Amino acid sequence: MCSLFATLAIVVAVPEVTRGPDGESAVRPAFRRFNAETDRSSRVVQRLCGRVLGAMIREGMAMSDVEQVLGSGFNMGACLNASGITLWCEYYDLGIIVVCYQNSMTAARVTDIRFWPIVD
Repeated sequence: MCSLFATLAIVVAVPEVTRGPDGESAVRPAFRRFNAETDRSSRVVQRLCGRVLGAMIREGMAMSDVEQVLGSGFNMGACLNASGITLWCEYYDLGIIVVCYQNSMTAARVTDIRFWPIVD
């Protein structure tokens, strides 16, 4: 099973080189985003990519670093409490929820990362 996962991740991670309208080559992103209406197999592949990318996120990382790894296409929620703000960023296509904490003295830092089921 592990080798199947690695094979899928490698196949999906290979960038695609195409020709642009001006004739110059352009590299497409390795991990493409899909919307919620895509078919089930595309969602499974994207969530597998999310597991690979999510493995690069570590506790204590700044949110700006997380955006460099996962991109900026997320839905954000926040909860205000006495000591600071708890933020969560949902990357639906990748199946990842990143939870951060921020107080008045520090920038938002990752406290937890959660994964949705690969097949739902």
